[in-house]
Amino acid sequence: MAEKNDLLTDLEKISLKEFELDSEERNAITEETNKILQKKREEIERNNLIKDFTHSALKSRCWETQEVKGRSILAYDSPIEVSNYPIHSMTVEEIRILNQAKLRRKIEMNIGALYRRECEKASNTEREKDGSEDISKEE
Repeated sequence: MAEKNDLLTDLEKISLKEFELDSEERNAITEETNKILQKKREEIERNNLIKDFTHSALKSRCWETQEVKGRSILAYDSPIEVSNYPIHSMTVEEIRILNQAKLRRKIEMNIGALYRRECEKASNTEREKDGSEDISKEE
């Protein structure tokens, strides 16, 4: 019947509302559909809000705190890629711990060098003693 209606001229056509026999059912279906659409919109908005929050948290904690941002430079004619590595800014506590570790390492290296010098001196004096004993034995 709808196909026959499409073939008729504009004056002879029957409107779509006249095809519907139960307008109350149509209104109920429309209302139910609108409720479902509203729930979906709210769900999508909630998901978008969660994603926006996650995005801003990650950006503020990971990207904005970097002193040097990670980048890559690609060559035009060759397959070479040069990357720099991101450097995160350090807190006062991290700087204090780093300086403390550097100082401890310097002290450790100086003590090691001192021990080596002392061992070399001790071995040199032993060689000198052994050398003088050999000379005295020969005489």
